Amino acid sequence: MRLNLVIVFSLLMGNLGAFSQEYKVSLSDTNKAIALTNKAIKQINIDMIDDAFHLLVEAVSVDSTYRNSYLQLYTVAMHSPHQRNQLITIANVEILGFL
Repeated sequence: MRLNLVIVFSLLMGNLGAFSQEYKVSLSDTNKAIALTNKAIKQINIDMIDDAFHLLVEAVSVDSTYRNSYLQLYTVAMHSPHQRNQLITIANVEILGFL
C-alpha cells in the first residue's frame, strides 16, 4: 500500500512538474524585433556600433525570445568594455525578469 502511494505521488508530481514556462509574444512584436535586429546588423557593417547596440537593446525589450538579437548584442558588446558592462546589466535584468 505504501509503495503504491509513493508511485502514484511520484507520477502525479512528474506530470505536474513537466510543464515549461510559456512566453506568448505576438507576431507583430517578433517582426519588429527581427526588423530592429536587421537594421542593427546594417549599422554594425558600417561601424556604427553605438547605434547598433541601442537598436539591439530595443529588439530584446520588444521580444525577449528572439535569439538572434542576443547573438548580435553579444557581437556588438565585444567591441568595447563600456558596452560589455551594459550588456551584463541588461542580461541580469532579463534573467531576473524570467524568474
